Amino acid sequence: MVYIESQKGQNWLLPPDIREIIPDDHICYFVEEFVDDMDFSEFDKEVEGAGHPAYHPRILLKVLMQGMLDKVRSSRKLERAAKENVVYMYLGERLNPNFRTISDFRKNNPKLVTETFKETVRLAQSLNLVSVEMICTDGSKIKANAGKKRAMKSESFDSLDEWIQNEIEQGIAQDELEDKVEEDLGLKDKPKMVRREIKRVVKEYHKKLKENPDQAKDLIKKTHQAVRAQLAKDDMKAVSLTDPESRMMQSKKGHYELAYNVQTSVDSKHGIIVANDVCQECTDTHQGQPLLEQAEQNLERPFPEGLKVCDDADYDDPAFLKWLENRKFDAYIPLAEKGGKKKPESEQYNKKHFVYNEEADTFTCPQRKTLPYKSDYVDKNRHFRKMYYDFKACNKCPVAQYCKGSAEKKVITATPYEAVVRRMKAKMELQESKQVYSKRKEVSELAYAHIKYNLGFTEFLTRGLESVKSELNLACIASNLRRIWNQIRAGGALFQQLFCPA
Repeated sequence: MVYIESQKGQNWLLPPDIREIIPDDHICYFVEEFVDDMDFSEFDKEVEGAGHPAYHPRILLKVLMQGMLDKVRSSRKLERAAKENVVYMYLGERLNPNFRTISDFRKNNPKLVTETFKETVRLAQSLNLVSVEMICTDGSKIKANAGKKRAMKSESFDSLDEWIQNEIEQGIAQDELEDKVEEDLGLKDKPKMVRREIKRVVKEYHKKLKENPDQAKDLIKKTHQAVRAQLAKDDMKAVSLTDPESRMMQSKKGHYELAYNVQTSVDSKHGIIVANDVCQECTDTHQGQPLLEQAEQNLERPFPEGLKVCDDADYDDPAFLKWLENRKFDAYIPLAEKGGKKKPESEQYNKKHFVYNEEADTFTCPQRKTLPYKSDYVDKNRHFRKMYYDFKACNKCPVAQYCKGSAEKKVITATPYEAVVRRMKAKMELQESKQVYSKRKEVSELAYAHIKYNLGFTEFLTRGLESVKSELNLACIASNLRRIWNQIRAGGALFQQLFCPA
């Protein structure tokens, strides 16, 4: 057997230009050109002042962007890559920023990262890679950098919070902490789950207070302050002591975990992400309009009339449907049936069989009786509702017992956007609409497949809403650059002109 002869032990004489050992078609050259063309004057004004010389933002941006493209997201791994990998040596301009510098830059410069994402959208637009014919918005749950072991039910935290703060202020002896909590909080009368959660957290506090009392006290105070702020903001069933801004959400696999709700709007031509956001809401209901408005800002022009908007049933907010109609967009959003199961005998008297008259603002039942608008109310979710009924008409109706059931009267409730909702339902029953809507999976869901599986972005590494927004922006930057790069390479002549000049 003949083997290829190696050169083990031979001294290296590296080429004078590091680019000679990087392939000519490597995407790092595109990352370099893209970042070098950016204007950092605003950033320079914000950080201007005395102090030790800092790394130029272009260097750290290049390293972070290339890392996202290569599925190297950890700041420690990026530090190592900048010392060992010739691509990162080249992009880092032979500087070796440490992991803390990389991590702090990513966390402390959300405005710059957001502007960089906008630049990718504008670049795609300038290369005619954004058609603005169809925009698809979709959401996905991405796990937060927090585990269930550091999560508590809100009632458990309420029981613990005031007591632990007072005891720390009084300087309780650390070795008494665990014994005293059971007595002072009366844990014997609490449910087993609450007792277990409180004892677990107190045990953790006890350990930290024993190791470093002063630092632990400050940390506990800051943690409880952050948790209280989130509890005052939202009605939460569970709260994380690691990342209080995360929320307990149901994943695609059906189990609950601490996560954030990620949103993206994608153009249908080449899958360019034109807008993105992260929210704490478990549903996508109210995210459609903000994402489209952000996309218009990023593209620096309003969307034309007739724009096709394809979103799934989670974006069925009636107010959003009305906004789309007012903008004269061609929307395709299937509306799921709401409410519980109806009794078989009353199915024919379901609200969907009542005809709505938009001009008169009335409903007509299957027995041709008119139910006029009578009053308003606010439901348990704080949503405004309108009520329609007619006592006299129902009392004389021969099928009243089947229609109203055990209720005293037949009452139809509706939002102020009933006509808009019904028009959308009728539209989505057409075969043509179903064909247009079927393209949504090829656009929005493909973008998430690329982000999660090709970029390995299945869990956030940072904590806090603003930090995770920056992290998502970096993922969307990498996704857009990859798609633009693929189109440039496919162009052949354009690729040669931009990156391989004679």
